[in-house]
Amino acid sequence: MASQAELLERVSALLGRRDLTQVEFSNWLGGSADGGPNGDGYYPLTDSTGFTRFVQSPAAQVTALAQVNDALELRPRVDAPQNFTPAQQKQVLANIQAANARPVVFDIQTDMDILLNERATAKKLGIRTGSDQTDNLRAAIAKLHTGVIDFSEAGPIILSKEVRIETPIHMIGPGGYFENYGAFKRGTYFQLANNSTLDIGGCMIRVLYKGEQRDSRLAARISGFMFDGNKANNVRGDCLIFHGARYAQADDCLFINAASAGFRALTGGSQGATQSNTRLRNLVALYCRTNGFVLACPDTTAFGLIAGANEASGFNISAVAQLIGYLAWNNGGDGVYIAGDWMRVVGATYDNNRCGVYVNGDRVGVNLDGTHAWRNGLDLNLIGYTTDQKAGVAFIGRPQGCSARNLITGNNTDGADAGHSPQTYGLVVGMDGELPAGAIEAQVDYDMPSSVRDGRIRYIRVTATGSGYTWANVAITGAGSGATATAIITDGKVTGITITNSGSGYAGRIAAPASGTTGSLSELPGTPIVVTITGDGSGAAAHASHGGNVYGPVKDYSKRSGFRVSKLMVGDGTPIKKAYSAGYVRDLVALPAGGSDTFTYNSAALGLGVNATDFVLIVHIAGHAGATVSASLVGENTIVITRRNNSASVLPAGSYAIRVAALRFVE
Repeated sequence: MASQAELLERVSALLGRRDLTQVEFSNWLGGSADGGPNGDGYYPLTDSTGFTRFVQSPAAQVTALAQVNDALELRPRVDAPQNFTPAQQKQVLANIQAANARPVVFDIQTDMDILLNERATAKKLGIRTGSDQTDNLRAAIAKLHTGVIDFSEAGPIILSKEVRIETPIHMIGPGGYFENYGAFKRGTYFQLANNSTLDIGGCMIRVLYKGEQRDSRLAARISGFMFDGNKANNVRGDCLIFHGARYAQADDCLFINAASAGFRALTGGSQGATQSNTRLRNLVALYCRTNGFVLACPDTTAFGLIAGANEASGFNISAVAQLIGYLAWNNGGDGVYIAGDWMRVVGATYDNNRCGVYVNGDRVGVNLDGTHAWRNGLDLNLIGYTTDQKAGVAFIGRPQGCSARNLITGNNTDGADAGHSPQTYGLVVGMDGELPAGAIEAQVDYDMPSSVRDGRIRYIRVTATGSGYTWANVAITGAGSGATATAIITDGKVTGITITNSGSGYAGRIAAPASGTTGSLSELPGTPIVVTITGDGSGAAAHASHGGNVYGPVKDYSKRSGFRVSKLMVGDGTPIKKAYSAGYVRDLVALPAGGSDTFTYNSAALGLGVNATDFVLIVHIAGHAGATVSASLVGENTIVITRRNNSASVLPAGSYAIRVAALRFVE
């Protein structure tokens, strides 16, 4: 039961609000068409609950209806009573309604009534366009506290500092950004001011409201906006952050040109939420300086997110429940980078510079079933990623209880990419090299990825641009027929090749490199596909491949592969723990009777360190009857192959099929 002092305090507050309401009503009734706090004819009116709205004055209404330029002022007589009785108030409102031929509502409503039945517009809350609106937006959010703000007709809104939402506010923009995210600056959008003063880790808008436990009816929500981070004129700042914002929602938004990430979800915040139950739908992040999306808050469920042309990865995920139906394309790093546990991530990724999906470290419970990963590993920035890092999907580490079934992988996109490497493997599992004693190997459940191999040339890579070209012809030979292509010449160099007819019947690997070069080669079977460039210049060369992954569907370092080969026994009963085998074609010089020569082979998949022990190297070269072929380890994953011609005749020069195998008897 309230004390006498508390009752007096409440009565005093009620009388204060009544007095304020009467003063505001008098000012509104006699206000001019261009008066009010913002000079637009709107005056504040506060109801008995303390909620304040801006209402158009009678003079402003008459001016608008009459479409006249001269303001018509309706002012009370000097001797008119200043304290209106309820009957007088009703009479005045009735007169105004009759004069304007439209209803005028002045009623006392609760916050919930306003939330459900009325949207406060940005204009009425004093938010304008063309100048810094940080303070006005902060004031509007504080004033409304709970409810909906309609920005659909507000125009561009400039922000120079971070705006925080710590109450259940729902901001609604014009929408349509997801369906047509090419239409960038349309209607209302937020733009970060030039050279803004955001703190490190800051953003344009940060949602901190932690909804009531198990009650999502009142939650913060951002719908239908574009956020322009203006990265050309700023050094830091995300577009939108959900920071411990339980039950918060974001939908139909476009984040573009962020100086940092487009969207970020975090735990913690001023209200200390450790779980989010955040829902994200139909969001797009483009051209951001770092990642498109950073998802680091558990229980987040996201559907239909798109990340494209961001300078780092499209998605950087350390904590999320589900990311379903995403699209990640043309990002500077990975399409999706995962460094967290217990999540389901399913979507499509293509044309990214490193992996389509890169799962880093000793992850647990990551499910990628049904992922599509096409033509990744482009390395357009010439970082020099390893073969394993340019796969469609890669689990780099020792993941446990993970799954990557029903993958669709390959280089099934027509055209060339200005001369950089296509996707190597469909799936890579684990890491190369010896494990420390007691270490656990990678355990990923997968089946063989589906890889488009329709016999058509899908990819041509320029390996040498040459010089001196004013014209060039491209010929494609090998298993298959009908493929044609044209050369792109820039400053006398062949900088790209465009496929004009992909032909049919091609099922071979890429051609072997020139004699004297080293490196891993294709592990796919079949006749090499050879690209020949002729013209008035010299030195240009290219490789072609069909739609499959260049190096094969799967590269598995895990113990599961070791179990398969461990059943093979040598004479003394020692099991083979790991086996590596690769075939390729190499140009070899003529070898005279009694002569010998050497060449080098290098591959990280050999798994042989400088001081490796208990292994066997096997090398076979086709067409070398009467010759001895041997191999020796000379460096990490590097062997020297020696040929000695024991016959009385010359071994002719030519292209020879070579098979290299390494059997390892230790883990």
